[in-house]
Amino acid sequence: MTSSSRMCSTLFVVHGETLVTDADIHPSRAILIQIIGDNDLLQIVQKHLIDYGFDSDIREAFILLERRIRDSSGLGIDAFGKDLVDKAFDPKSGILQPFSVVPGERYGLHQFLVGLFQFYRNPIAHRTVEFAARHPVHIILLIDLALTLVSDAANIALDVGSYIGRHEGQVVRRRDFRMDIDDDGDLEIISMVQLSPVLEGGKLVSHLSPIILKKKDGRFQRILAESIRGESIHGASGVELRPITGGQRPDIVLHWGWGEAQVAIVILRWENEQYTIARRHNAQGTDEPYSGRPSELMFNWHGRQMLSFVDIDGDGQQEITHDLNFDREELIKLGYESVLTSTKQQITLCRVHRWNETDQRFVQVEERPVVSSYGLR
Repeated sequence: MTSSSRMCSTLFVVHGETLVTDADIHPSRAILIQIIGDNDLLQIVQKHLIDYGFDSDIREAFILLERRIRDSSGLGIDAFGKDLVDKAFDPKSGILQPFSVVPGERYGLHQFLVGLFQFYRNPIAHRTVEFAARHPVHIILLIDLALTLVSDAANIALDVGSYIGRHEGQVVRRRDFRMDIDDDGDLEIISMVQLSPVLEGGKLVSHLSPIILKKKDGRFQRILAESIRGESIHGASGVELRPITGGQRPDIVLHWGWGEAQVAIVILRWENEQYTIARRHNAQGTDEPYSGRPSELMFNWHGRQMLSFVDIDGDGQQEITHDLNFDREELIKLGYESVLTSTKQQITLCRVHRWNETDQRFVQVEERPVVSSYGLR
């Protein structure tokens, strides 16, 4: 297993059973780890962490790009290389076109991908190639860009609006994700859609709606999923599958934000042939910094709050650990004055939430203060 933090000035990575620092990593590889945007590509670069050559990275990156094009277009393994790109991105007949209303831009995307395969993928697939010092970094970043463009094209190719009723609102913005939500080997589409306000209870209310589509008999069908309502909701930043509530399927974890400063996380649970929000129980005294009284629908994650998912008790279901950094005055109000022995101390309250099947809620099962001092690294 390989894991890393991309937020620290010094990179510490667990590679197999070895702790590797940035001193052990080729400088170009360290740069790539910091700036690659595609998670699948990042895993490839991390897998070859202590290698100084990049041939394997580039080969595997092109395999990933081909697989991404196939998954997005529905093409089979008999299409590859230029033939695959032509079938998916031909400016006039490509399955994933029109990427743009401008013919020249459609042609440019097609030629970019063809050039990438013919100039870089073909040579390295058939012989050893000697690259100039920084060329491997540039090639991998080009593939990173290509992966993003393919995903964007797949999102545009599907008219999600045709699966949304007029009473739900109009699509303001969307972001699509593809994952196997039911473990049948096929990728479903989870389109996180911000909908225009609709009138509810005399008020205009916006919704962030997960539009989940599964292909059956050659056609997409919508799976019901509960939407998240609010006066101001922005686009989703991520979707992942996690075993949290012990349902028949993995839970869908939705991440979205109000810009750079704050992210909210909502968990959808498979129940009665639809996805519903797994709510949380909020006991008295569970205020959170910035957000005050927490919502029963979501967990917040921003500068003074951090979330992680960990199977603490080894039962196969992950608990939610919620770290909250309170001001000194807030901590005194919460009854932690006795642990504040210095004005330079920082106290983080770690709250652990576990799904309770009987209550059908997340309940807080532990709260523990973690003390550290300012200035320590």
